[in-house]
Amino acid sequence: MATEGFSNDELREAAAEAGISPAELRDALAERDGGPKTTALARRPGTALALEGAIAAPPAQALMRVRQSIERQTGLGGHHQGDARFDIVDDRDGLTYRVMVRSDEASGALVRVDVDATAGALALSAGGLGGAAVLSVVIGVLLGAPMLWLGGFGLAAVTGFLVAARLARVAQARRRAESIAAQALVDAEHR
Repeated sequence: MATEGFSNDELREAAAEAGISPAELRDALAERDGGPKTTALARRPGTALALEGAIAAPPAQALMRVRQSIERQTGLGGHHQGDARFDIVDDRDGLTYRVMVRSDEASGALVRVDVDATAGALALSAGGLGGAAVLSVVIGVLLGAPMLWLGGFGLAAVTGFLVAARLARVAQARRRAESIAAQALVDAEHR
């Protein structure tokens, strides 16, 4: 990378002399050497959905910018989880936007937006309905009642259909959430 030979202080000083931010200097050096811009959105490998971006603002201000953009796009409010984290819960779609910020060791911030799509209500309802279906079949076998067997299998089929429909909705909501998170990072970077 183009900035490997420079300390953060050297980058800060050179950027100040040029009248630009350290992030802009990193971008210019990376472009000069044919590398990617450092402020580009990055998807974190190994996570379900996480986007990162560099913002040329102090961490608290960067966190506020991203939070405001997500709240404006979703129409939802959120709550602080300490100085460096903010959560916005979307109960309708079963998503939680987790916005985390840390200093980039220069004058900017690195912001990460995780979208947690754990369908807690889905898992709970599927487990409950699945348990009821299994219990119905077991009782039917023990009592020799074929109607309980059929009821249990019917309940299992309905549960499977409802879970599949909900999973499709969660997948659609995750695609929308990724676009909202990316837009929030871009909005915050250009404010």
